[in-house]
Amino acid sequence: MNKFLPLFFFVLLFASCSTLHRIKSNRLVTKATLTATNFYSVVDYELKEDLPIISVEIEGKPYRFFFDTGGYTVLSAALIQQLNGIQQISHIDVKDGNEQTNRIYTYQLDALSIGGVEFADVGFAKIGFTELEWFSCLGVDGTLGPNIMKECLWLFATEEQQIILTDQASRLPNYEEEIKLSCKMTNINKPLLGFSFADYSSTLTFDTGFNGYLKLGATSDSTLYQGYSKVDKLGQIFNAGHGKDQRNIVIAQMDEINISGLNLLAPLANIDPGSSSSLLGSKIFRSHNVLFNLAAKEITFFPRKAPEEINQLASFGFGFNFENGQITVGYVYRPSAAFAAGVLPGEEIISVDGKVYHFTDYCDFATNFNLPAKEEITLELKRADGPVSIQLTRAPLF
Repeated sequence: MNKFLPLFFFVLLFASCSTLHRIKSNRLVTKATLTATNFYSVVDYELKEDLPIISVEIEGKPYRFFFDTGGYTVLSAALIQQLNGIQQISHIDVKDGNEQTNRIYTYQLDALSIGGVEFADVGFAKIGFTELEWFSCLGVDGTLGPNIMKECLWLFATEEQQIILTDQASRLPNYEEEIKLSCKMTNINKPLLGFSFADYSSTLTFDTGFNGYLKLGATSDSTLYQGYSKVDKLGQIFNAGHGKDQRNIVIAQMDEINISGLNLLAPLANIDPGSSSSLLGSKIFRSHNVLFNLAAKEITFFPRKAPEEINQLASFGFGFNFENGQITVGYVYRPSAAFAAGVLPGEEIISVDGKVYHFTDYCDFATNFNLPAKEEITLELKRADGPVSIQLTRAPLF
């Protein structure tokens, strides 16, 4: 019996240390101190891949960050090496949106400034996704998490493409209609909202780091989506905290989804059996201005008078990707003209309308590849028995 005691105490000690690191890290990544009072600041933002990106000043230099209410404040490894006012505190093992577990390290930053408003003692994390091509191609240096956003009010004004941060609610613009929702908060201040459709109800994360509109995670009830118009999306690539994953999902045209009183009519929803969580993403900014008051556990939506249409999907039936120096088929919708013609995810594309494209790397492709604004294209694919030309017409999928 005694020979097992050292192993028992080692396991107990290891578990205690892991718990201690988790507690310390969770406390740190929720930390940020607002040093300003009586302020009202307006900053312009840029939309890139539907992610709102703003300028953040650290140690007297500007950097580019996007908002991620579904994660941590994160600084890239390259930026961490440039800065002086940081200290590593602890580490934590977490799962990302693709259910992959990895260890991340947590730090504290002396200060950062947004629109002249300073935040001190900011907890942040170093996560591997900042080294991946999808992140570096955005040209950003990090993400701003809910630990910073909970410190004051943030209004995302879509028409002006501006963000207002203030501690004075009375100075915010007045809109004709508002839908104020109460939200719950996780232990790292992610905002959670209840949602329902038909007879089903659950919770979702309002995650501005998800550049889609609506994602519904796995559920054991396979009958929930019967009766809705659906298409399969084969070969969808998902970027998340520690890497990327490729899997098939379903896109469904729902009748209506109610998010704690915010009614989304005929929304297109990604149904992803590979995800354990449901998300409302940053594409909601296309149709609503949004005010975050995370300290009060409130999020207010202001419907726009002329929202951009996001509930329709017209396509040639496939998407593009760039792999191993070649343009490839990224995903294929089923049913669609592309699927009927035998187009498959991963196939190499030789030319589009007779034009051969050359790119130095993924970032060059992501920045400079633009499909001609046409309703018909001719796709030339590389096949084992020789090139194949396929003519495709853009058409609604629903």
